[in-house]
Amino acid sequence: MLTKISTLKKRIIQFPYNSINWMDIAFYYAIIGQIRKAKRSVDVAVSLSPNNRFVLRSAVRFYLHIGEVDKALYIIKKSYLVSIDPWITSVEIALTQRFGLKSKYYKKGIQLLTSRNYSNFCLSELNCTIGTLQYNSGSNRKAKKYIVDSLIDPNENVLTQAEWLLPNINIPITNRPNLKFLSEANTRKYFLESKFKESLSSALDWIKFQPFCTGASSFGSYIASVCLEEYGTAIDISKKALITSPGDPTLINNLAHALCLDGQISEASEVIGNIDITKVTPLDKYIITATNGLICYNIGEAEKGFQLYSDSVEFFKKNNDRGRIAIALYYWGKAEIHCDKTRGEKILNESEALSKELNLVEILNKF
Repeated sequence: MLTKISTLKKRIIQFPYNSINWMDIAFYYAIIGQIRKAKRSVDVAVSLSPNNRFVLRSAVRFYLHIGEVDKALYIIKKSYLVSIDPWITSVEIALTQRFGLKSKYYKKGIQLLTSRNYSNFCLSELNCTIGTLQYNSGSNRKAKKYIVDSLIDPNENVLTQAEWLLPNINIPITNRPNLKFLSEANTRKYFLESKFKESLSSALDWIKFQPFCTGASSFGSYIASVCLEEYGTAIDISKKALITSPGDPTLINNLAHALCLDGQISEASEVIGNIDITKVTPLDKYIITATNGLICYNIGEAEKGFQLYSDSVEFFKKNNDRGRIAIALYYWGKAEIHCDKTRGEKILNESEALSKELNLVEILNKF
């Protein structure tokens, strides 16, 4: 990694106005956790090429990674490409949708789709973005039309989104091109098929391809720990991801959970203590609460552990988060059964019944 940075530094000295070199060095700085240097390099790249598609899309991913949503939206809206390039229009619509804002370019996006001036591949992401927007608005019929069009000549992003929508709007994915990077789409595809070893293998490829994507590492560590009980792999994934995303509560929780299940109790307790519980979302708070409950059971504080799990499950029930209820009940029951066999078996039976109802294979496989 340092060798690549050194090589890029030399290139930048030779070609200081090459925005791609600046973006590339930002990528490697981000991987090793030097976020300040990465941000400076991204800012330079954007200032040099504010209307370059690759630079804009890469910069948006980086700004979202470091939590600067306003900056990501600003550079997209400032570029003239937002009204003529479907790849950039799609990003603007997706961003505003993601953060509950109203897109100024939605109608323009529809015009680009009907203009017949672009190939199916160039319109793929825009079709998918608008289809997802229609789905989120409750219009499944319109959503299907756009998603089907997006799958005529899709890229990885589109295939990944289609995999996510597949169980909800029943769209057959018949065109799976031999793309170079299908790791994210394959991770989700294999996961839905309960092929967890294949899913983990694809997740590891996804992490290599997008090393500072917290979603890749969070999903990968979940598959390794919960689905396959490969705790060492889950620990390794989480620790590496925390270099580029320090303080991420999901990654810290996944690491602590895997450490605890691997018997490294004191390390798990120390890791989860690094989370400022007052600065996380309510959902993250109760996921972390459940992990703290597991740790408490393992250090001999069963009563406290029982209460923490009870609080978490109660929160998940209020929010009808049935998948997390089943998972929490499983680990709660496994811990409680060593203290009170009858009560532990009751909790496990509840987990098994709900897992069967949801077809939650990663939990059902444990019974």
